Amino acid sequence: MKANFRQMISLDIPLLVSMEREIYPESP
Repeated sequence: MKANFRQMISLDIPLLVSMEREIYPESP
């Protein structure tokens, strides 16, 4: 379960970052 949860987080973070870049394209 822990490994699965970690995999979900590691997949979620890049998605959140890409969403933020779409909302705030001026941020680095």
